[in-house]
Amino acid sequence: MDNAIVYNVQVLLTRESKSCTDFKTLKTLNLGEWCITPGFDVLAAMLGNPPNLENLFLQLDMAYNSRVGFNPRASSFECTNLKMVHITCCKHDLMVHKLAEFFSENSIPNNKVFVRRSACSGSVRGTSSQAKRKTHSEADTREAKWLKAGK
Repeated sequence: MDNAIVYNVQVLLTRESKSCTDFKTLKTLNLGEWCITPGFDVLAAMLGNPPNLENLFLQLDMAYNSRVGFNPRASSFECTNLKMVHITCCKHDLMVHKLAEFFSENSIPNNKVFVRRSACSGSVRGTSSQAKRKTHSEADTREAKWLKAGK
């Protein structure tokens, strides 16, 4: 898919996430790093809409030694049926700690949050496109296996 199209969809979803209607039958949601904003408001809005959400997959593309201005307590959501949060990130990414705090603040216990750290190629600040594609492909395969197993 063309990167410009993906970017435009991400911008649209970010802008419109607060006014999205309920996704009553949605049980699995796969989101990228685009929904991780400093106040976690976009992620909170996306998680507050599907009342039957059971599985959340987050794909973090970049590794950062620090993330400035992120406040896990700034936004809240209610997602009572959430059984599992699976985060795929680079091994150096500290955002996973902010996400764990965000979920904990919103009554999602740490035993429901699973993290898979992958090796990052290139600098610690980011990964190459090839490594990103490999990580996404591996995550998609794992997601399919989890869903097939009924977890």
